[in-house]
Amino acid sequence: MSSRGKRARNTGSSSGGRFVFEFPEVRVFFNECCNGKRVVAETSLDEPEDLQEVALVRPLVQNHWECFTYEPDPNMSKSLVWEFYAHAHYREVVNPGCRLSWVRGKEISYNAESIASVMGLPFYPAQTDFVTSYLNNTTNNTDYDNLKNSLFIPGKDWNYSQNQTPKHVYAKNLRADVRFWVSFICHNLYPQSHEFEAKPHILRIAHGIVNEMLVDAALLVAILKTLTLSQRSLVA
Repeated sequence: MSSRGKRARNTGSSSGGRFVFEFPEVRVFFNECCNGKRVVAETSLDEPEDLQEVALVRPLVQNHWECFTYEPDPNMSKSLVWEFYAHAHYREVVNPGCRLSWVRGKEISYNAESIASVMGLPFYPAQTDFVTSYLNNTTNNTDYDNLKNSLFIPGKDWNYSQNQTPKHVYAKNLRADVRFWVSFICHNLYPQSHEFEAKPHILRIAHGIVNEMLVDAALLVAILKTLTLSQRSLVA
């Protein structure tokens, strides 16, 4: 990463504490992309009563996702989340793909290896087939049809946008086991503000899980954090 001048500190404050920006330019990204955005935190997930326990535990154990079943820490600082994304966004523009941020004087890596280390997840030096498929997926009609045929309750369909592209499906129109994994994704893996509807990118993750593919959660979280930079809500 090229030199960008002297670092700046104590450039703002919020209810969660004073903001600290690594460089003056980061304030622009903070004001435009992060400040005041809704922060979506990880929440606990209740196990549904209508599913056999073994059907739920097997993918959790297979993928070593026990860390996602722990009770989330309720002490979340919005200011730290905003500061993380402001720096992550700035660094992504300056050096695409670096997956580095900077919070309160500390450089933070959110690449797959770092996430795996912090969360106790397995680290796969090479991309798994699922993540490769997820990244390369063009969401063509065949993919939409495959998701519909394998995950929806028979006879149910997508909700379409004005240009007739599948936009989302109501969770009540999904199979019971798929609803559980959509809830898991929306609560723990990639927290969402609601789960009554599922968009195609969420369903592609669920599809990989229910088909017992090897899902590299650490790399997936790293990818989704980068995607979050351009969305209306920030994932804590």
